[in-house]
Amino acid sequence: MKLLMLSVAGLRLDCLGCYGCDWVDTPHLDRLAASSVVFDQHFAESPVQDGASRAWLAEEGNVFHRLSDAGVHSRLVCEKANPPPTAFTDGFQKARFVEGGSRPGARLESVLVAACKAMGKVDRRKDEFLWVDIPVLLPPWTIPEEFLDVYFPAESESTKEDEGNNDALGPWTEPLPPRIADDDEEALLRLRRTYAAAVSHLDARLGPLLDSLEEEENARDWMVILTAPYGLPLGDHSIVGSCRPWLHEELVHLPLLVRLPDAAEAGRRVFGLTQPSDLPATVLDAFGVQVLPAQGRSLLPLCRGKMDSIRAEAYTMLQLADAEEIALRTSEWAFLLPVRVPSKDPPRGPQLYVKPDDRFEVNNVVQHHSELADELEGKLRVLMKELPG
Repeated sequence: MKLLMLSVAGLRLDCLGCYGCDWVDTPHLDRLAASSVVFDQHFAESPVQDGASRAWLAEEGNVFHRLSDAGVHSRLVCEKANPPPTAFTDGFQKARFVEGGSRPGARLESVLVAACKAMGKVDRRKDEFLWVDIPVLLPPWTIPEEFLDVYFPAESESTKEDEGNNDALGPWTEPLPPRIADDDEEALLRLRRTYAAAVSHLDARLGPLLDSLEEEENARDWMVILTAPYGLPLGDHSIVGSCRPWLHEELVHLPLLVRLPDAAEAGRRVFGLTQPSDLPATVLDAFGVQVLPAQGRSLLPLCRGKMDSIRAEAYTMLQLADAEEIALRTSEWAFLLPVRVPSKDPPRGPQLYVKPDDRFEVNNVVQHHSELADELEGKLRVLMKELPG
């Protein structure tokens, strides 16, 4: 058994074709999705790098120790300039910290070349777990021109004159602001097109690695999990990046693709709620290692259609500087509760959104469902008290 984990920080779910996107070019990721089980309701518990790593390191069930005890060899490939937390990287038996480069696209290419080499060194007689950490979707972006050109086509002089516009829309190269006004359409368009080019660049460079996994022997041996530890606000709700811990879809709703060996169960979609804390249990289960309560709930029964759901609710909590928010999601509702709002910020009260209808969370209906909001707030506060740490 071989398992490849592709963790892509900042990968937005709404930029992938399998989640309904029709304008970002991702043929290789679309192909992976077609051979995978696609999870539709995967939500971060703590949408920062440290939070995403925590579930793997629980003292009562450190996943890396348990894999090692079971004879599973673990490898990590990551960027030297942006590694995961030390406690996390130390869990792997071998870790490769890859030097990036200054030319556009060099960072991503270096990581994926190292990943391909690591796959080539895998002993086919042994169980292997390879984690590839890919942080290159986080700004500042360095994107080759060939991908930028797709989203920023050159304008002819006649077009500019007809539109009365002497300045062609260009990619985002300056530092990101913490906020962009909702009515600043040009800035939003530039930002989102630049990000789309970064996603297409990622897709193209993933192509050779994904191609190798489709070779007959590899297809039988390898299980692949592709996900993100957190998304990336790009002007949604006026926020850019990690300016504020507002727990909307663009930050906490994550892609999750699970390709089983030999592409078993390809095309299945899972609509039940899942969270990143379920991934350690899934990896242990895949290698036949007993799952402890602290390691979450395995997703393999969902992948194989033996269960429809493993949880009724998904929670999220995040603190950034002097701001904090907690959230609870069900299949029908998303409830966001600000705990602390900075004094100079606009007021921000509880938020309630109808799911799945209000995908982009623009219509706060808390005033129309005050009793439900009170019920969800009480449940959320009890849950927060029960969580470790």
